[in-house]
Amino acid sequence: MLSEITMKNSPDQILHKENVKLLKILQNLPLGLSIEDGNSLFFNKALVEMIGYTPEEVPDEETWYQKVYPDESYREFVKKEWKEKVLNSHKNSHKSQPIQTKVLCKDGTFKIIESIYQNVENEFITLYKDVTEQYKTEEKLKEINKKISYQNQELVSSKIQIQNSERKLIEAQKASKTGNWETDLETLQVIWSAETYAIFELDAATFSPTHQSFLKFVHPDDKEMVDNAFIKSFESKTYNSIEHRIITSKGNTKYVEERWKVSFDFEGKPKLVFGTCQDITERKLIELELIETRLKVEENEHRLKLAVSAANLGVWEGFIEEKLMIFDDKMFEIYGIEKINNNFHYDDWKKILHPEDKERAVFESYLILENNEPFNSTFRIIKSDGQVAHIKSDAIVIKDENGNPQRIIGVNRDITEIIRSENVLKENELKYRTLFESSDDAILLLKDNRWVDCNESAIKLFGSSRAQLLSKNLFSYFPKYQPDGTPSKEGALQKIALSSGGSSQHFEWVHCKENGTMFTTDVRLNQLEIEGEKYIQVILRDISEAKILENKLNEFRYFFEKSNDLLAVTDVDGYFEYVNACFQNTLEYTEEELRQKEYDEIFVPEFIDDARKKAVDLRSGIALENYSAKMLKKNGESIWVEWNVFINEFSGKFYAIGRDISEWKKHEEALALASLIVNSSHDAIMSISIDNKIISWNKGAEKMFGYQKEEIIGKSIFQLIPENIRTEQFEISEKITSNGLLDYYETQRIRKDGKIIDVSLTVSPILDESGKLIATSKIMRNITSQKNIEKEKKQIVNDLIQRNRDLEQFTNIISHNLRAPVANIIGINDYMMQKDISEDKKHALDNAMNQSVLTLDNVIRDLTLILQVRRDINEQKTDVSFYDLVDKIKTSISNEIIDKNVQILVDFSQIDTMTTIKSYLYSIFFNLISNSIKYRQADKIPVIEIKSEKVASKIILKFKDNGLGFDNVKSGNQVFGLYKRFHKHVEGKGMGLFMVKSQVESLGGKISVTSELNVGTEFTIEFNL
Repeated sequence: MLSEITMKNSPDQILHKENVKLLKILQNLPLGLSIEDGNSLFFNKALVEMIGYTPEEVPDEETWYQKVYPDESYREFVKKEWKEKVLNSHKNSHKSQPIQTKVLCKDGTFKIIESIYQNVENEFITLYKDVTEQYKTEEKLKEINKKISYQNQELVSSKIQIQNSERKLIEAQKASKTGNWETDLETLQVIWSAETYAIFELDAATFSPTHQSFLKFVHPDDKEMVDNAFIKSFESKTYNSIEHRIITSKGNTKYVEERWKVSFDFEGKPKLVFGTCQDITERKLIELELIETRLKVEENEHRLKLAVSAANLGVWEGFIEEKLMIFDDKMFEIYGIEKINNNFHYDDWKKILHPEDKERAVFESYLILENNEPFNSTFRIIKSDGQVAHIKSDAIVIKDENGNPQRIIGVNRDITEIIRSENVLKENELKYRTLFESSDDAILLLKDNRWVDCNESAIKLFGSSRAQLLSKNLFSYFPKYQPDGTPSKEGALQKIALSSGGSSQHFEWVHCKENGTMFTTDVRLNQLEIEGEKYIQVILRDISEAKILENKLNEFRYFFEKSNDLLAVTDVDGYFEYVNACFQNTLEYTEEELRQKEYDEIFVPEFIDDARKKAVDLRSGIALENYSAKMLKKNGESIWVEWNVFINEFSGKFYAIGRDISEWKKHEEALALASLIVNSSHDAIMSISIDNKIISWNKGAEKMFGYQKEEIIGKSIFQLIPENIRTEQFEISEKITSNGLLDYYETQRIRKDGKIIDVSLTVSPILDESGKLIATSKIMRNITSQKNIEKEKKQIVNDLIQRNRDLEQFTNIISHNLRAPVANIIGINDYMMQKDISEDKKHALDNAMNQSVLTLDNVIRDLTLILQVRRDINEQKTDVSFYDLVDKIKTSISNEIIDKNVQILVDFSQIDTMTTIKSYLYSIFFNLISNSIKYRQADKIPVIEIKSEKVASKIILKFKDNGLGFDNVKSGNQVFGLYKRFHKHVEGKGMGLFMVKSQVESLGGKISVTSELNVGTEFTIEFNL
């Protein structure tokens, strides 16, 4: 070893000095060095500083591997690599190829060390170089190159997408019937796209568009509106739109929607107008059709309700997550449950299921969610009184927009009687053959249009033998045509097809006997299944004689039914047997309903005793002539009827003839009836004297306004009118005096509790016999809920418009702020791809690349923050005190307030609290206060004034300071832009006011600013209450 050489007492002093000098050089080498000769180990100073170990701490090779390569698998990998390098070095007698390994230093840190091995005269020399920083730089450059490569691919992809988008735009314009146009305001040159010419049905080769020539095609009724809208758009820097009609060159009327925007030069002068024109004729026609459809839907809904009621169906709605069922009244009736409210829990439903059906019914109720198919089941329930009922249930699943089951809507029907009937039918099946053979009706079985069986009555009916009858098809016993002209064969096949489809048929049909004699039969067709085979059961009854009697009876019935008098027949006990149409229509009962009633049940109570006395007289033979009495209609109304009644001495039945005489009685009952109608109305109905005093007040008015009749009669109508619109009462009185009627008028009124409600108003004059106005009648309907819905719809539309504007603005921000760093990265990357770049230049390019990547990262972080603000608005709204907000902000920046001698003056006396998202409002206050402090005037004490105002249904917040201000005319519309700054001497990014505006708009508000340079700035924020 060299260390030993230096310690020997050599006689050659010169050699000793050279050895000492060599040792010193080795110790101070900038690279790490180790020398091993088999007996000793030498580490130079650079190596010890590099890894932290001395030769004494790693005296042998195995200790070295154990300490610097603690991971066993990695250690074995390094040993193998190092062994291969050493062997190659010995074999070729030159230094080994460098190897880079990850070394654990004594201080616990890892370093990337590059080692080179060389064997010199039995001494093993290894050089070590710390390449950790170089390794990190290379890894970073690899990552940057990877990102650049990815971005290059994205740019190429974007270019292709843009080209495809341009192609698709042309196709989309044609598909959506949307053309575009452009007007140069300096040259007045107008350019139309091909689709615009197509909309106006013009030839681009022969027509040169101008604004005036365009107006010639505008519908005369819309021309002024269109021209005014175009002129007014020069005052706006946003998109404008209008819908109007045009008359094309071929005389066709179309609806079009124009959207355009005026572009301004740097001096604010209009320079260019660009717009689109869309043919919306089909949409307009659809809108008209939708209105008609909506009316039909409302009519169908009404019919559906009637149908559900008539079918005795109970309707329920189930909410899956809550396991809650909402029952209508019929459901409670079907289940025999007392109704407390409409809610019924799923677990309670399971409790009333019949034990034998419970498991199946519950399983089927879950199955509907798994299969997403309509539910169709029958089950039994046990009612509270112990009765068992059979229920038929049908239901469907309603899904949300993501296709997940949300709720279930279904109907239930009590089919207990149907089940009982089915059981009876099953019992009667055993008796079928006996009935078949002994029936007086002809019964035959039909299969494939041939008789396969028949009873004795059938043989007698057709005057044939069994063998003859079964050897022929059914068409052999038909005439060619039926009396109504229908071909017998085609008509029979149609009836059989319907019956085969499960629909029983009942009709009359003319047959032929075996000898050709025709006769009329009553026919019933039913499908039967016997031992797996399907047959048609045919039951025939000869009704030829009955038809003759029926025709005569129809003549009498025609007279009976068509009579304009009320005709009725009752039995000896006075129960109705027959009533004509006039009787049913007049009293609004069906014939079936009347058959359940005795004659005296349709008399008004005060006439019942007298009517019974008249019935006694009739039974004694005294006829009832011209007897007037009041009768009850089904709806509870009464009418006057004059009766003539006589009794049939043979049958004991009563024959009654009545005539409605209500018209001449109507006048004397009119006042009482009118009073009843007024008091039963849900609308507020009142009459007002000519001196504006309330003189009548119905129940609807009591409910709407909260005043009892005794409280309000004689009081002024102005008690119900808000002070700010009381003049409208005089305008209404004037209009009634001149025009006689105010048909529909929307306004507001005050309830007794002080609440303002929206009402629709109809006013009619009340005249005396001479035609003089003596009072007015007012009908008011509460439309507050309707108005609130209209406001909600308007708010939704405004929110959608705002979101569209925000999206457009955000797109512009991304395009503008990402363009510069991406362009820098592309340019640097292109330059770095060149050959023969010097290390200095390469290092400079690396720094520039890092700076561009950092800039791009900052822009993306800012844009992410903006998106986060606009998206995360799910925080619970609470009542927020303005005083508390300001106090918390003053505490958080107290050092800065004291240091800058800031004065913050607040006035929240008009309104101190609003319900909103607290974190957003805090951020808005904090940013505006911080900005006022940041942009203060150096020679003035900063004064910040914060004030709240309540104006109608709005909260106004004002933030005013005496800071630097800015040129409001020049920069006012840019102050809320992203990265917009007007005072470069103060550190900032230009995001604060952009974030304030985004948060204000997210809370449904709007913000504006006025400012004067070196005077100060005032921000005004407006929120809805």
